[in-house]
Order: sequence, then structure tokens, then C-alpha cells
Amino acid sequence: VDLKIKYVLPTEEYADYIADNLKQADYIEVVGLVGKDVRREVKASIKASDWCRVGLIDGVPALVFGIRTTDIFRNVGCVWMLTTDKTQEHKMFIGLATKKYLRKFLEHYSMLFNYVDANNTFTLRWLAFLGAKIYEPTPEGIYQLPYRRFEFTQEGLAKRYKKSERW
Repeated sequence: VDLKIKYVLPTEEYADYIADNLKQADYIEVVGLVGKDVRREVKASIKASDWCRVGLIDGVPALVFGIRTTDIFRNVGCVWMLTTDKTQEHKMFIGLATKKYLRKFLEHYSMLFNYVDANNTFTLRWLAFLGAKIYEPTPEGIYQLPYRRFEFTQEGLAKRYKKSERW
């Protein structure tokens, strides 16, 4: 497979494309937490992030992800990612890149967290595979729907992955 993935700074055009082409599970998750204006929310997430990138697969925007510091005293960050269906075609590549970025983020943060739709079984399995601690559902967002908090820590990743594992 001659796949070309490139990570670039977000632009308004990339943000609009990703918002208009979100994977259904990601769309449901965004709307459930913050409302129906998905374009506005994608742009707000980008703007609020301390660090953010768009993943282009063969030149097409496929995902956007970032991190925002939420507690400077405890060095905690909210990590997030939104994807299009294009990522489903390249799960292995996206998974390897995600692990790499998580490790890099955890060099600077003591903990990363966010919330995931409690019914999003694909993402919950993926987060567990990556080494996240996943909590029981609680009502979250504007509609008070069930979401599950997840957290990543250096210790949690160290338990999940052997030090000798290379990516």
C-alpha cells in the first residue's frame, strides 16, 4: 500500500471539510455534547487547542486532533480527535500514529482526558487498546447523554506497552 499521511496545521477549509464529512459516530458525539453546529464546534476546538494538526491521507483531510491544557498546576490536558470515514480504510496507520502522539503528549502532561459517547463501542475498544483508563458512564453535555470519561497517563501507557516496543 502506497499510503501517504501528512500532518499539517489546520486551516478553515480543512476544518469545514472534516466537519462536513465526520464519521457518523463522531458526529453523534459532537452533537450530543455541544449541539448541532458541528462546523462551529470543530473550529472552536481547533482554536482552543494549545497544539493541533490535521491528518491528510493522500492529500484529503481525514482527521483533526489536538490538545488543550485544562489544569496548569497539575499539568492536565484534554486530548481530542475527530475523524472522517477515510480513517477506517487505514486503521493500522492511524493507530500507530496515535500511539506515537500520545507518548509525545505525555512527555509534557501528567494526564490526558476526554469523554466518549458511551454507545461508541468502536472508539471505546480503540481507547482500551491504546491503554486508556475508562470510567463508567455519566450524564454529560447539553443533552445529558451517557458519556464515559477516559484518561491516559505515562504509567498507564507503560503498563500497556513494553519499553522495547518500537513504532
